Amino acid sequence: MITSFYSYSVNKSSTEQILEHLFTVSIQFTPPLESYVKIPEYSKKIREHAFTFEAWHKDTLIGLVACYLNNKETLEGFITNVSVIKAYWGNGIASNLLKATNEKAIELGFTRLKLEVESENHNAINLYRKFGFDLSCRLDSKYEMLNRLNDDKQVVVSICCVTFNHKNYIRDAIEGFLMQKTTFPIEILIHDDASTDGTEKIIKEYEKKYPEIIKPIYQKENQYSQGRPISSVYQFPRARGKYIALCEGDDYWTDPLKLQKQVDFLEVNPDCSLCFHASKSIRNNNPEDFVIKRPKSIPNDNKFEMKHAILGGGGFMATNSMLFLRKHINERPEWMNRSPAGDLPLMLLLASNGKIGYIDDLMSVYRVMSSSTSWSASMQNRSRRKIHHYAILKMWSDFDKWTEHKYHKYVVRKMMMNRWNFLIGNIKYHIKKFM
Repeated sequence: MITSFYSYSVNKSSTEQILEHLFTVSIQFTPPLESYVKIPEYSKKIREHAFTFEAWHKDTLIGLVACYLNNKETLEGFITNVSVIKAYWGNGIASNLLKATNEKAIELGFTRLKLEVESENHNAINLYRKFGFDLSCRLDSKYEMLNRLNDDKQVVVSICCVTFNHKNYIRDAIEGFLMQKTTFPIEILIHDDASTDGTEKIIKEYEKKYPEIIKPIYQKENQYSQGRPISSVYQFPRARGKYIALCEGDDYWTDPLKLQKQVDFLEVNPDCSLCFHASKSIRNNNPEDFVIKRPKSIPNDNKFEMKHAILGGGGFMATNSMLFLRKHINERPEWMNRSPAGDLPLMLLLASNGKIGYIDDLMSVYRVMSSSTSWSASMQNRSRRKIHHYAILKMWSDFDKWTEHKYHKYVVRKMMMNRWNFLIGNIKYHIKKFM
């Protein structure tokens, strides 16, 4: 393939040309390439064992993707190098080389490609995603990314499940996903945040049975404890569906037509950005101790608006009942990144893009205090509760500015409700303390 300035080839470069190229680009790596590999030996290994996809400017090797495509048993290739000399950035060279790599792997019958990338190299991560690579797991300072080359289904719903130490519950969650009866393809994206209780083993069991739809990430270190928002960093960016459905690993769905009903609703109601439904909350993992969560008053058209989302707050709907259009979360406003809550800001963002549809069918179960690591349990700590309270007030203030005070009267009412609830909580605390 020839452009007006560059030419492309496969396996044309010599060991010496690869060596010269890698020394040139070494400083562009973080840390520099020559700090963790011996470039002469590495160049020789690439030339002898890898396919090289090359970009040239005259006689200079300016871009190189090296990929090992020699494991005929697993049919899994590994991209060991992606580099373009900095002076040539911005000309689509890396994209052309990655496209050629994918095409060659498919031609040779390979089904998967892997690569590793520094976790802070967001530009590279975004580029790889465009060519079918999804985050697979964390490897110290790097991510492993995986491209399932033959997975060409047009996914309609991406189920996003975040789990941590849910050994006793994760089967219920996954079985609830698998029992869904739909007229469209789905994918199940599970993020295990370095569980230590055997949750990972159970997920791998299901992954082995259903490799085409179950696509997990297994973290080596807990990401939530490091302040990383799991869904927005690891789950949503790899979702391919038109819609996203949420369910945490200790909750589960009970209706096999849940996804079909919600997708059907949104398809015929384009003025809605989000759809939710009635749910059951069980306490202390006791099926007999439950409450039904549904709106007290339902509009005639089953559509709620922003004022309902604001005044209802985080208790307005169960997270495991939410299904929404993925396109509405591609850009996250800064106030969301600073928020101490995850589901409430998401609901507000979606409500800013359309109405909220409701289906009055009981289709999921939420476990209250199902584990000692739950958010609710952590809020029993009074100092944490205080910090959380003021952070939520700051979130409402930031949201009010972001919406240019369009919903100011509802935000003010909500902030007063938050203050009142916090005050009552403190009074109850002191009464209990001195009794």
